[in-house]
Amino acid sequence: ANSVVDLGELLQYLARGHQAPEVLAARASQRIMRVRRNIQMAFAQMAGDESDVRRLFEKIDLDSSNRLSEYEFEGFVREDLKLSHWDVMSADLTEFYHFLDRDGDGIDIAEFLDYVKRVTKTKGELGAQTFAALPTVEPGALRRPKPRQTYK
Repeated sequence: ANSVVDLGELLQYLARGHQAPEVLAARASQRIMRVRRNIQMAFAQMAGDESDVRRLFEKIDLDSSNRLSEYEFEGFVREDLKLSHWDVMSADLTEFYHFLDRDGDGIDIAEFLDYVKRVTKTKGELGAQTFAALPTVEPGALRRPKPRQTYK
């Protein structure tokens, strides 16, 4: 889909070789859920009401366009939320940005507020029990098929 290859993706390919599309889709879904959980936990630590969130949005919006670009959003996640590349890979963060940006023109204050409100509603639900809500993958779907032995 995107032309950038993340180092983690390259290493995974080198270690495992070509993967079936359903396995890749299951892993992508798991990554997105992990990114959402990491960002939700970081957002949940932020206390404040709507006016605090609006002030934060203005601080993040470096060019005062009333929309967060991918660059501004990544800076916020890395610097303010303190999520490293190990916590959230760049490709996963880009996917999450597009998840938040519903209309494709940058994250506006309404989209940002909506997400922060949803996170603060689920503040008590974050943690180990969150794993119970993760989508399940059919048993064996992530296993590599055993190589066939050939005899000469």
